[in-house]
Amino acid sequence: MRRLFIGQGHDLLWARQHKCPSEAEYFEMIDGKTGGLFHLLIGLLMCNSAVQESRRPAQTRVHRLLTSLGRLFQVRDDYQNLVCPAYASQKGFCEDLDEGKYSYPVVCALGQADNDVSMLRNVLANPREGGCLSDELKRLALKQLVSSRSLERTRTTIDRLHAEVEGTITEVEDMLQTPNWILRLLVKKLGVEDVDSQL
Repeated sequence: MRRLFIGQGHDLLWARQHKCPSEAEYFEMIDGKTGGLFHLLIGLLMCNSAVQESRRPAQTRVHRLLTSLGRLFQVRDDYQNLVCPAYASQKGFCEDLDEGKYSYPVVCALGQADNDVSMLRNVLANPREGGCLSDELKRLALKQLVSSRSLERTRTTIDRLHAEVEGTITEVEDMLQTPNWILRLLVKKLGVEDVDSQL
C-alpha cells in the first residue's frame, strides 16, 4: 500500500509542479502505482497459499512478471490515451494532457535533448479553463509528440514489454510445469491495435 501511495504521489506531484521525470523515474513510479497493485494481489494470494516450498523459487520470476505487466499496462494506457479514437470516446480526447500528466510519450519527447519541444512544455504548463485544455492545444501537443518520434518510441517500448511479459510467463509455466492460458489470453488483450492517429 505504501508503494501505491508513493507512486501515485509522484505522478500527481510532477503534474502539479510541471516537472518532467526521467524515464527511469517514470518506470519507478509505475512500479509503485500500477505494478504495486499486481504485487499486492499476488502477495495476498501467496500469504494464504498451500503451495509447496519447492515452488517458492518461482516467486522471483512471478515478481519480475508482475513488474513487467504493470509497465506494459501503464505505457499502453498512456499510448492509447493519445492515439485511440475508441479510447477518446470513452474517456475524452487526450485526457492525460488535460491533467498535465507526464505520460510515457511526453517523458520520451521532453527527455530528448536534440528535439525542440518548447511548444509541448508550454502546452503542459498552460492554465486550464474548467480543468481542460482546448482541442487546438492538444492537437499542437500531439504534433510535437509525432515530430519528436516519441509516439513511435512508445509503440516500440510497448512491443518490447509485451515480448518480455510473454517470455516471463513461459519461464514461470516451465518452472511450475503448469500452462496458464487465462493469463496468456489477458496479456494478448493488452496488445495495441493499429489505430488511426487523432491528428
